[in-house]
Amino acid sequence: MLFEGFLYKRKQTFEELRLKKKYDDFVLTENGYIGIKATKNVRIFESNYLGAICSSQNQEVKYLSDSNTQNFTSFSLTDFFSKNSVGKLGICAWYDLDTQTLSISRDVFGLIPLHYFRLSDEIIAFSTDLVSLIRNPQLRDHVGINEERIAAYGSWLKEPSTPYICDTFYKGIQSVSPGHIVTLSFEGVTTAPYSVFRPSKWSHLTNVEEFGEEFRKLFLNSVNGHLNDDSQILASHLSGGMDSSSVSAAIRFLRPDKPLQTLYNISNTLDTDENLYAISVAEKIGSYHHEILQSEDDFGLLSSFIGIAGQPLATLVSPSGAASLMHFAKDLGCTKIFNGSGGDSIVGSGLEMMVKAFDNGQWELVESLVRKRVSFYAKSYKYANWDKYTAQRKYSIILHNLLFHRLATLAVQGKVKDAFGLIARFSANFKVSYSYLIDKVGKSLISKARKGNIIPTASILRSDLLRSFPNYNELNVYGLLESNSGAEQQQSMDDIFNTQTILSNEQTFSISKYYNMTNSSPFYNKELFELCLAAPDLLKYGDGIGRAHFREAMTGLLPESVRRRSTKTPVRSMGPLIALRMYSQAKSLIMDSSEIWNYVDKGKFAEQLAILQNDRIPYEQKNVSVFLVCRTISLVTWLEWYKNR
Repeated sequence: MLFEGFLYKRKQTFEELRLKKKYDDFVLTENGYIGIKATKNVRIFESNYLGAICSSQNQEVKYLSDSNTQNFTSFSLTDFFSKNSVGKLGICAWYDLDTQTLSISRDVFGLIPLHYFRLSDEIIAFSTDLVSLIRNPQLRDHVGINEERIAAYGSWLKEPSTPYICDTFYKGIQSVSPGHIVTLSFEGVTTAPYSVFRPSKWSHLTNVEEFGEEFRKLFLNSVNGHLNDDSQILASHLSGGMDSSSVSAAIRFLRPDKPLQTLYNISNTLDTDENLYAISVAEKIGSYHHEILQSEDDFGLLSSFIGIAGQPLATLVSPSGAASLMHFAKDLGCTKIFNGSGGDSIVGSGLEMMVKAFDNGQWELVESLVRKRVSFYAKSYKYANWDKYTAQRKYSIILHNLLFHRLATLAVQGKVKDAFGLIARFSANFKVSYSYLIDKVGKSLISKARKGNIIPTASILRSDLLRSFPNYNELNVYGLLESNSGAEQQQSMDDIFNTQTILSNEQTFSISKYYNMTNSSPFYNKELFELCLAAPDLLKYGDGIGRAHFREAMTGLLPESVRRRSTKTPVRSMGPLIALRMYSQAKSLIMDSSEIWNYVDKGKFAEQLAILQNDRIPYEQKNVSVFLVCRTISLVTWLEWYKNR
């Protein structure tokens, strides 16, 4: 899907024949044009595209739209934004004849990339395709590598925890913030949100049953909105987790007689195997279930998608998982694939309540929450005899683990006095097991000793690069949230509108385009998110399992083994294995590259690689190393692509 436009300072003469060859539809301004090229029979993310020439008084002069969507001729811009404000996905561009300004808007969750370039007194351009801008001969001399953006990308937790950065990896090219309108003229740029999340509309709901009932309605309505073409062959990613399972179950509930292909990526490691959960869902909903062996061409796929996206990729390890699913679905003749993307962040778990209550010294609440969590403790797999422990012993372990991790944080920060103060406050309310803490400290020291002299680092970038770029141009996401919202709701906004998440969405868009598939993510629905924002964390925490309102909504749709599962399988041991495989495939490029070491510290990279290659170090302690090594591989691949673009 290509949706772009160009506006020139001086009047231009355009050959309509040339534009007809490039675009399916276009509109001309007196000194530019807006054009669209749609992929036949495929709508990426079920999105609407709207282009217009208008005046301030009349906003219905001429429109163009994705040829596969409804005809927008009778719609005003107000109608378009009204639909987008309640959760429809779409991007829009219009040129105002009176003010001679070009305005562009992005969908509320940033699922569709939208970039722009402005050069005073020469040209203004925008596009959903970053590569189209980079390779444009009129722009390329004004576009260069943005080192500040690299500094965020190559630092552990910097990008995932940073509110959306509108800066791209290129100087001169910016991204439109989700849910915002950017108005461009040759004199300047203004940006403003066009939509606000209003959780207060659900303030009348009081208990988990009421929230569950509304969740079910909104979720089914969202899924149904993606089922608007009965001629399409449907596929759904079914990992066995709550999110993908709920999407697959909802499709079957809404279309009981329509064939559904469910796809599961086979895991080669026991600790990441979810096939029994996936099979139980497939059997309940009667889908045609397929187990797919994930491609091991990690570096080849990475290179392809970087060339399509024009920027480093956001995946923690390799894009081969998503690529394998889409490739298989395409071979089945499917034109649409559903997924549970965004479910964790949209829904929220409420499990943060334990840590918050602990940090705030709400000791009675801590005791209540920990006792509820005993039956659903996510890290119980670390204790071989957990099922044989008494409830009191389980409670004590969880409680002391909370204390240990907080003390460890204070120790790392050098706040020894604060650590002793915490122990004093804790011991005034609970019986402290010093033997357990000593044992934990001992095991931690032994674990560190096994690593030798290799010390984890937060970044593999050169120190001079990090010192030069301490600040980032970040989106204030709270402009999208009504002003009377609390800290819980603001944190939920951070979980959605961070750079890592939105870059991942842009990556998914590129992969979809590559496979000519429609990618449907029903959890990204504005009304559903507003409902989840309104649900208090304590209500979500429920009986200790978390996501109580979501689980209530899925009653009867999911097998109980999935609806009530408390575990969630992370990358775990697969992460280091894939990272090392990708390094092996990319080794010659890394060693031969002269560009990457302008940004990455060769010594730091070698240390992180050594951690991955050290079999004595448990895989749980390699997450940072996986991240940093894979980011380096992605960076070097992108730098080489940019050099040869």
